[in-house]
Amino acid sequence: MSEPIVHINEWEAAGLIDAPLAEQLRQAVAGTSGETGLPVPEAGIAIADGTGKDPTSAGSFFGPSVTIGEVFGYLGAAFLLGAWIAFLGNVAQPGNANREAVLTSGLTLAALVLFGLGVFLAGGDGGRRRGAGIAFVMTTTLAAGAAAFFVQLDVLINRLQGQAPGILITIVAVAVAAGLRRLLPAVTTQFGLIAALAGLAGAILAWFQELVYPVSSFGAPTLNLTFGPPEPVGLLLAAAAWWLLVGLGLGILGMVEARHAQADPAAARRAAITRFWAGLVTVAGVASALTQTGSTGGGSYGRLLEPWIADLAILGLAAVLVGLAFRHDSNAFILSGAIGLIVALTDFNFSYLAQSTYIGLLIEGAILLAVGFAGDRLRRRFDRSRGGRRDPLENP
Repeated sequence: MSEPIVHINEWEAAGLIDAPLAEQLRQAVAGTSGETGLPVPEAGIAIADGTGKDPTSAGSFFGPSVTIGEVFGYLGAAFLLGAWIAFLGNVAQPGNANREAVLTSGLTLAALVLFGLGVFLAGGDGGRRRGAGIAFVMTTTLAAGAAAFFVQLDVLINRLQGQAPGILITIVAVAVAAGLRRLLPAVTTQFGLIAALAGLAGAILAWFQELVYPVSSFGAPTLNLTFGPPEPVGLLLAAAAWWLLVGLGLGILGMVEARHAQADPAAARRAAITRFWAGLVTVAGVASALTQTGSTGGGSYGRLLEPWIADLAILGLAAVLVGLAFRHDSNAFILSGAIGLIVALTDFNFSYLAQSTYIGLLIEGAILLAVGFAGDRLRRRFDRSRGGRRDPLENP
């Protein structure tokens, strides 16, 4: 009898683990061909999660290890989908009166086929459920593509003006992604939902900016007197505030997922990717808003907001994300905070410090090394403060 099984029997006899968990551990040890088994807490998590291995590894973040057959299945499905899309493009040539109708119906049919495939795979093991999640994400993407051509039909193109088509497309994507996420709670469907929500937030922001500060067909801004003449810098600050609210909403969604982590181990991974996406959307949104360029008056063109002000705001946001990481026990916020730090320091470098290409690259390399070192120190301190507990995004 191998040594791990002896220990398992002793734990069961001492009452440290119950009989079902002991039997699962024996089966897990028997399947490792003599390798040393996991300690009891880690093994329990791995078996409950269905991965059969340490759930903190990058490979097990999306479920069990990918098999060769699964890889070829993904490749074959991708080629079939590509062939169908190429066929639709060949049939619906530019100038075809029914081009939008053909593309809408063709993409809708592909979305329905992938939806059926996902439903079929969702009732299988961990690998099949992962395939179902990928099929559902592609279903959401194809549904959004079908909606993009649907709004271009002759009966709608003259009725939907400005940013209305974009809002309608993202609403379709959110509705489909939300339904599929409810049907199959998984990391993949969670990613599809939060990506669709971020797209909807961007479409709403574009609609608001067009409503308040419309742009004529010649590219020159024309003030909307109904809302008064807003300053462009005010729009930048409003956009940054909007992305902060969006990030807050996604962060709350991640907190909701984390509450179910005790009953559902997979919820911890969904919470981790939601938190990471919340921080990333916030950083990217605020950075894109505060670093916009445009006419500054007097015939000049440049940054609408001073670079150091924008960089200081992004650095503050990165510090907040690191603070949230310690408060909510999540390395995901540390990752997004590190990205914010890199964005701010890089922008400051090329705005004020870099006088030539090689100097800019030299400083940028030093920035990346410094951020990597600081991030590693923060992660180690973070792990010590949690007493050895691990985060699903510890090794993304």
